[in-house]
Amino acid sequence: MLIQKKSFDIFCTQDTPDKGSLQINLTSAITSYPISQASISISYTGVPDSQLESLSTDSSGQTETIELAAPPIEYSLNPEIEEQPYSEYTIQAEAPGFEPITIAGTEILSGTTAIQNISLKPID
Repeated sequence: MLIQKKSFDIFCTQDTPDKGSLQINLTSAITSYPISQASISISYTGVPDSQLESLSTDSSGQTETIELAAPPIEYSLNPEIEEQPYSEYTIQAEAPGFEPITIAGTEILSGTTAIQNISLKPID
C-alpha cells in the first residue's frame, strides 16, 4: 500500500499540477427526490484504495464543490500532446435505505467544474 501512496503522490505533483472541480448530485432512482446525508468517498481511479475526500450531501442532495488534481490545460488544447488531458476519479456513494454504488472514471479537466449526477436504487 505504501507503494501505491507514493505513486499517487508522484502522479499528483508531476502529471497533475493544475486543479479542476467536482460537485455530486444524488437522487433516488425511483422518485428523483434528492438524497440528503449520503456518504460520498472519492479516490483516484488508478489508486482506488487511497481515499482522497469524504463528503456528505445536503438537503438538496448535493455535495460541496471540491478541487481535485488535473493535468495541465495545455494537454487538452494542443492536439500534438498525447498525454491524457483529464484525471479519472472513482466515487462511492451510500445512503441509508439505498443500495450503495461505485462509479469509476469520473473525468476532471483543469479549470472546469464537473457535475456527476448519481441515482441510487432504494432497498426493497
